[in-house]
Amino acid sequence: MRAVLCLALTLTACTSGRSGAGADTGPSPDDTGLDDDDTGLDDSVVDWVALAEEIDALRDEAGVPGLGYVLVYEDEVLVAGGVGMANLEEGLPVTAETPFMLASISKTFTGMSLLQVRESGLLDLEDPVDDHLPWVLDNPRVEDEQIEVRHLVTHTSGLRDEWIWGAPGSGGLYSEGDSDISLAEIMEGYFVEGGEWYDATANFTPFSPGARYEYCNMASALAGYLVETTTGTALKDHAPVHLFEPLGMTDTAWQLDYFDDPLQVAMPYRIQGGEPVATGQYGYPDYPDGMLRSSPADLGRYMAMMLSGGELDGARVLEESSIDLALDDVLEDHAGQGVFWYRYRSWGEEVACHSGGDYGVSTELCLALESRLGVAVVANLDTSDTSTALYAVEGLLIEAGREVAAAR
Repeated sequence: MRAVLCLALTLTACTSGRSGAGADTGPSPDDTGLDDDDTGLDDSVVDWVALAEEIDALRDEAGVPGLGYVLVYEDEVLVAGGVGMANLEEGLPVTAETPFMLASISKTFTGMSLLQVRESGLLDLEDPVDDHLPWVLDNPRVEDEQIEVRHLVTHTSGLRDEWIWGAPGSGGLYSEGDSDISLAEIMEGYFVEGGEWYDATANFTPFSPGARYEYCNMASALAGYLVETTTGTALKDHAPVHLFEPLGMTDTAWQLDYFDDPLQVAMPYRIQGGEPVATGQYGYPDYPDGMLRSSPADLGRYMAMMLSGGELDGARVLEESSIDLALDDVLEDHAGQGVFWYRYRSWGEEVACHSGGDYGVSTELCLALESRLGVAVVANLDTSDTSTALYAVEGLLIEAGREVAAAR
């Protein structure tokens, strides 16, 4: 696999370890005086610098402080870069190594970890969830139900989100920095009668498992909790050893305290009075459903692994059959729903995707299954205008990837 091309509106050098948020990004492309051989950027097919400028124009038009992006073809990361600012107050630019909060794209990583546990023989998707919990999971609104693992990963469990989180600074479950409530505590407290956050009506639907789709963050977090109950290791510690480190994802973590410098992580922003205002870095206890932070370069390696059948640079993290399972129909009656992945048609072909949104962040990640392309775009703003810009950037990247693929 060729080295990642790290691009922003400033050319940056790729590093093997975690980069500091204030790393020098060097001179602008117009001032470098470098030709293609000097930069390592082959623009014989795609003018990558011009592409970065187009992306930056879309970012600026949408009023997004900072945006990261990455394009993959098969097992190769073609380009990873960033435009704008990761932290306006500190004057820190986005680079290919800037971690962004992924919001619900995190669920796909939870799914990959769960499939690793499945490969180890500790769990199967058809298992009753109760087989792997230290307490009984019972939907009080349904008689004699059997909630299985596959129901959790397809949002068909009959479990429901009661919006107990509030918002950053509101006194709900959002906390400044990492939450001090454990995943085990929030799961039991939410799903077991008598728990602090238990509500027999609000936390459960009246539908049998598998009968109806209802997107549920807490059910997704429960899937992540099964990694802990089956292996004895919390997901936040299991994934680095079995997924991130083997893939060389050095700027990816479930918790803020992993990062050496808190300024390394892109600051989330919301628009107030027409201007972006920092939310501060926050956390919540049900982290498997949305709290992963990762950089464009790392997301590229993740997608390259997916497109290569579970292996990258000689490191196999999943069997090819597990990747196929992740992207296939898990339930017969819910076509297009994989293990958290959504499969549909876009750009004229079948894709597997997930998006994400939370306070101050908007994210998109897609695998174009026929073209063997992967794209991800992450931003530190959460407005509808941001989503429009992200879709447009994805389209630009897919077009560039197809040009590269056609020239191979």
